[in-house]
Amino acid sequence: MDFGFVGGLLAGAGTQAGVRVDATAAMKCATVLACVRVVSEDVAKLPLRILRVRADGALTPARDHPLWPVLSLRPNRWQSVFEWRETIQVHLELYGNAYCAIERDGRGAVTSLRPVFPNRVQVLRAEDGELFYRIDGGTIVPAEAVLHIRGMSGDGVVGTSTVSWLAETIGLTLAAEQFGSSFFGNSARPDVIIAAKNPVTAEQIAEARSRWEELYRGPRRAFRPAVMPFDLEVKTLSLTNKDSQLLELRQFQVADIARGFRIPPHKIGDLSKATFSNIEHQALEYFVDGLMPRLERIESALERDLLTDAEAGRYVIEFDFTRILRADLKTTLDAIAVGRQWGVLSANDGRRWLGLNPIANGDVYLEPLNMVPAGTPRQTAAPTESAPETPPQPQAGGEAAGG
Repeated sequence: MDFGFVGGLLAGAGTQAGVRVDATAAMKCATVLACVRVVSEDVAKLPLRILRVRADGALTPARDHPLWPVLSLRPNRWQSVFEWRETIQVHLELYGNAYCAIERDGRGAVTSLRPVFPNRVQVLRAEDGELFYRIDGGTIVPAEAVLHIRGMSGDGVVGTSTVSWLAETIGLTLAAEQFGSSFFGNSARPDVIIAAKNPVTAEQIAEARSRWEELYRGPRRAFRPAVMPFDLEVKTLSLTNKDSQLLELRQFQVADIARGFRIPPHKIGDLSKATFSNIEHQALEYFVDGLMPRLERIESALERDLLTDAEAGRYVIEFDFTRILRADLKTTLDAIAVGRQWGVLSANDGRRWLGLNPIANGDVYLEPLNMVPAGTPRQTAAPTESAPETPPQPQAGGEAAGG
């Protein structure tokens, strides 16, 4: 069978800044490291579950499914579920692809998911369009033996990493950092210059420097009056425009790289644009636009590669994102209270959301008494007929009035 090479074994990219950018070099950039770490840890801390779809559409944990222990307890012999999810996301962010070798038992049930470093995998396509994978340049295995999670892709077969898309931006940042390191390491520019108005000897220079450090070095000696011998003059050096532009460039690059990773700057410690009024909305934006697409990408790949055709539609694989929502306890309790008031949640639904055990009679759903279905005619009370007035009756044994 003939195969066509599609992708894999990615190398670094040269940039106009003169810095070659690959995954290892990119992680030496503090902003890239922060972005990858934030996203991978956020994905890793969310429980991953396989759920059974009931006839009424409700989802219940499928603890008896062979995938439950693999996805929720132990994906392979040496990794915890947190480490496995973190590894998958790091590979996606840095290489655009995450691969796992699928191990099955004699009945075909998945027993292990073993991560494979992306640079060790080649993706091949047969003449009929079927995909195959060569690992470590060895045996070619079919797509059924590999879990392949793709990042944003141009051909729909192999993902392209965010690092590749941002190679020029990251290269410029690394070049600026190298320039700054070289400046402080080699230029040795002092903040203070002691200048002599008249010629002085080397011994006088050494004595003046020693005397200056003795009198003014350290926080306890700061701001003491300076008396200079030998007709010397003290001059201070400030940042030049070029130095200020370098600092501005490095600050701009932080936001530019964060933008490429779809991470709000405050998530990686840049609070220069954050305010008390917008930080909550930025956090929500990160969850909806930054984190949720990544979760959907993993979920859909797991369902495609791990569920059989007979199980498709009967089971779903989902992250439990309520773990994130629980972090804001007040907002969570307010949401549960509103859901409880309007009959959307029961007491046990809210307790499960908070990670608490159910209580007896906690599955009752309440509803307001003053609400009726829309369009229901209002009931009005029927008018009552007034009873005719009864004329006064004469008292027993008495005579009629006027008799």
